[in-house]
Amino acid sequence: MYRRFYAILLAFVCCVGSAARAQDSVSAWGITAASAIPATALGAAIYQNYMTFWKNEHTVPFYFSSDPPYAYHNDKFGHAYYTGFATSLAKEAYILAGMDRKKAVWISASAALLAQTLVEIEDGVRDAGPHTGFSPGDEIANVLGASFQIGKEYLPYLRNFDFKLGFYPSDSYYEGAYDDILDDNESRYYWMSYNLSDALAADWYPKWLNVGIGHSVKDISQSWKKPYTEAFVGFDLNLRGLPIEGKAWTVIAEILSHFRIPFPALQIAPIVKWRWLQP
Repeated sequence: MYRRFYAILLAFVCCVGSAARAQDSVSAWGITAASAIPATALGAAIYQNYMTFWKNEHTVPFYFSSDPPYAYHNDKFGHAYYTGFATSLAKEAYILAGMDRKKAVWISASAALLAQTLVEIEDGVRDAGPHTGFSPGDEIANVLGASFQIGKEYLPYLRNFDFKLGFYPSDSYYEGAYDDILDDNESRYYWMSYNLSDALAADWYPKWLNVGIGHSVKDISQSWKKPYTEAFVGFDLNLRGLPIEGKAWTVIAEILSHFRIPFPALQIAPIVKWRWLQP
């Protein structure tokens, strides 16, 4: 099953990329190499869903999910983040191959959204709990994640924002609540980081220091515990602002800008607490 999905993705990115090559100064080898990156990343995501959720479940007639509070809705952040990250990763690959930026982002966003939609469709024929069924909420988050990356190519102000993932294994994972850490929402911290130096336009403010707000959930896996949300505010490291030059670093910084490097932050909910290294 997942091989069929992977073949669809590979055919999609290669065919659309080949069409773009007719108008851009992009080599056939460049398109093939660039297409392999999103196809591999998105195919791997489908494979992970297959192994974690679908492999041992029976199919049922297609149905929509009522979108119960699975993972305390933290999974919506995950859908938006993954689709946006996959779009950005593929876009950078196509740009390196010589493709126009706007064309690259549209192809990449379409491939990422296709992959996530295929996942939702497959969820729609599984009935294994609150995480299955075709979720309109999940699909909306997928669209928002891809749209955010598209918007950055048309609205320069949006480039001041980065949607980041921080990661640290949770207590629930160590207690055996999850078979796969990739399914552990409690280990994930989602941040919206803002380039304050651009807004201030002041020479005294360091270009490598952003500000951001963060979100996470805890105790969602144990029925005897009450789940709760954590919220954070704090500074964030902006790798693009570091005094390092070179094309290779520009690409590396762009990709790593999707991940939060642990940095001091103030937890503001459910209690106020200072954290010296907050993912």
